[in-house]
Amino acid sequence: MVDYQEYYEIGRPAFERYRRDPDSALEFANRCREHQVDEHLLMYPGGRQDTATGLVAAIDERLASEDLEEVYSALIDIGKREHHDLADRVVPYLISETDFLREAAVRTLVFYFQLPQYKADAIRLLHTDPDEGVRQVAAMGLRKFAANDPELLQQLLAVTVDVAEQDIVRDEAYISALAATGSVPRSEFPMTGWLPNFDARADWPLLEDALKKAGIPVPPAIAERATRTRDRAKGVSGRGS
Repeated sequence: MVDYQEYYEIGRPAFERYRRDPDSALEFANRCREHQVDEHLLMYPGGRQDTATGLVAAIDERLASEDLEEVYSALIDIGKREHHDLADRVVPYLISETDFLREAAVRTLVFYFQLPQYKADAIRLLHTDPDEGVRQVAAMGLRKFAANDPELLQQLLAVTVDVAEQDIVRDEAYISALAATGSVPRSEFPMTGWLPNFDARADWPLLEDALKKAGIPVPPAIAERATRTRDRAKGVSGRGS
């Protein structure tokens, strides 16, 4: 007998529903145990794979569903299972009227697949989409592209210090910009973000140092925040001695 753990992924609409109705979350957990919702698995245990024909048919069926949560799940499935051949099914949702479907589309095409032809769409969504969840995922997806695009990196840095932007978007832009510098060892990379109260909690000295090590100009707003953070740390240290 072999024990193993299974991890299931839910989308934003399902998360909101389960937060409002915990009993429905318990029902979902029970369906997971009975393998009734395996399409939500993050990965299958060894030996369990879909046939290509069966998968495409199943995904097309879910994309045609009137249940938008099911459509969301199908879009994410295409990405997390690396079915690049199904990218054309995802593209139309970049301009969907439903915010979480735009989020799923940019996550799959730009974060999972890292397709350069949709980089411009992700930049557009980052700067203009009315939904903060879409902007957050766009910032996350752009990190790989920013590593080789100094102008895009500066755009992410600008989002990071934009006090008019939502904290979850600023936090994601920070992580993406930090990763794009390529100068922070994996062992030193922050494992979590700085929410809530992003501006006060973010590690601005870390970002400033990473930019300097990479030979990237440090925006004044980041340098100022790094200085304030260091000054606060000195003040706390001084009071403790």
